[in-house]
Amino acid sequence: MIFERISEKSLEVALQIVNSNPTYNTYEDGNPSRPLEEVRSEFINPDSESYFIVHDDRPIGIIDFLQNNPKDNCPWLGLLMIHGDYRSLGSSDPQRISSLQVIKH
Repeated sequence: MIFERISEKSLEVALQIVNSNPTYNTYEDGNPSRPLEEVRSEFINPDSESYFIVHDDRPIGIIDFLQNNPKDNCPWLGLLMIHGDYRSLGSSDPQRISSLQVIKH
């Protein structure tokens, strides 16, 4: 499993992951799907870092966080979202957990 930074080029993939979670979207803002512009402002901004969670060369989720929240000088996890097709498949394999890598762009 690796993490790849979300970019303007990969924004459509982020949109697919976000819109594969209509219940969350409805809970969050009353609509089951989100437009591209909303996803762009959430994941491409100067305040937070947004990455795809990639497994077997497939983006299966998104993580968005602040390395340092200015309100308390601590890291904050803003979002951890798994694509609807990959939820509840689980793996507690310690080998997978220990093989996490981050790719910075």
